[in-house]
Amino acid sequence: MKATRKLDLDTHRIQGLEAELAALRERNAALEQQLREDEPQRIAERAQMVNMITAARDIHRALYTDNIYRLILETALGLSSAQRGCLLRTVHGDMQVAAAIGVGLADGDAPPPFLRAIADRVQSRGTPVRWAEREAAFGVDDDRRDAFTNALAAPVMLHGRVDGVILVADRVQSAFDATDEDNLLVLGGEASVAIQNARLRDEIHGAFVTTLALLADLVEARDPYTAGHCERVSRYARATARRLQLSDEQQQVASYAALLHDIGKIGISDDILNKPGPLTPEERARMQEHVRIGNTLLGKVPLLRDVADVVLHHHERYDGRGYPDGVAGDAIPIEARVVSVVDAYCAMLDARSYKPPVSSADARAELHRHSGSQFDPVVVQAALEAIEAVDSGSFEVSEAGAIPGILARRLLEVQRP
Repeated sequence: MKATRKLDLDTHRIQGLEAELAALRERNAALEQQLREDEPQRIAERAQMVNMITAARDIHRALYTDNIYRLILETALGLSSAQRGCLLRTVHGDMQVAAAIGVGLADGDAPPPFLRAIADRVQSRGTPVRWAEREAAFGVDDDRRDAFTNALAAPVMLHGRVDGVILVADRVQSAFDATDEDNLLVLGGEASVAIQNARLRDEIHGAFVTTLALLADLVEARDPYTAGHCERVSRYARATARRLQLSDEQQQVASYAALLHDIGKIGISDDILNKPGPLTPEERARMQEHVRIGNTLLGKVPLLRDVADVVLHHHERYDGRGYPDGVAGDAIPIEARVVSVVDAYCAMLDARSYKPPVSSADARAELHRHSGSQFDPVVVQAALEAIEAVDSGSFEVSEAGAIPGILARRLLEVQRP
């Protein structure tokens, strides 16, 4: 009897364990099925994270080389699978378009009433706003409110306040969801840092240009006959470099080298600089030293090494009979060949202690006469066209860049491991 009861208990326990095992197997099978079903989502989330990290890195690396606002917008469109959008930012307390793709707006435009209402909503809440077609008119009678199939706007926060708004529209496959909101919020955080750095960059640029202008003013203060000469040479040099289709960096180097081409005259005595008659051979040799003095001064600043090299060679001649090294033709840096031509043109127009000014027509004739000997003929032709365009107002010479490409390259070199 006892043996039979014990056997029944063992059998019951075994059956219970088998039932638990079956339940565990069933649960494991369900979990495996869930994992298989969730795998595409996990892969997508992982890819999204990689894309976000890559995008953030590219945005920060592009600080000195690209339109950072457009890059932020392109990143937002890519992350959200949207087809068009815009980035609004606060300028002097008001919103304006910083970048736009496919929405019929240009950089610097004021946003139309509908987009302004969206920006106001995002600003007041500090949170994303999304809507579908014909939803959320935001109390504004504007045809653009029906222009989007679906759209999402998210804030760009800076120092705890909304400093801008990223808007993306017309997602390809479906409406925007909470994941898209999260992605744009993260991107907005990265964008705020990049935008703040861009503003600091602009401040640095302002200080940089002011410093260069002060250096040029120091030179001109030594020679009252040449007021405005360096700034005029710089404008013509940039226009000529652009006419020659030189790279942005080469245009910048030419522009800054032209601005500082005579900086070495700081080391030349006034009796030589302002001598009313011809210089003696010894005085001429001393005057020619200004290119080496300028090269040495600028070369002490690592960011200006390229500019220093152009300053050194801007008195070389195309036929090799110039100074200080007597190099010829293409061995002379192209930026130095540009500065040589426009500096000579402007010098002829200036009144000096030792000569009266000449007319623009006579200065042009002199450039033609020395083309192929003193000057690169290709540069002469480009310079004459550029000077005419600048003087007539048909060719606007822009600033040398938000920050010189040479400076950007030097900074990137420092950042590389």
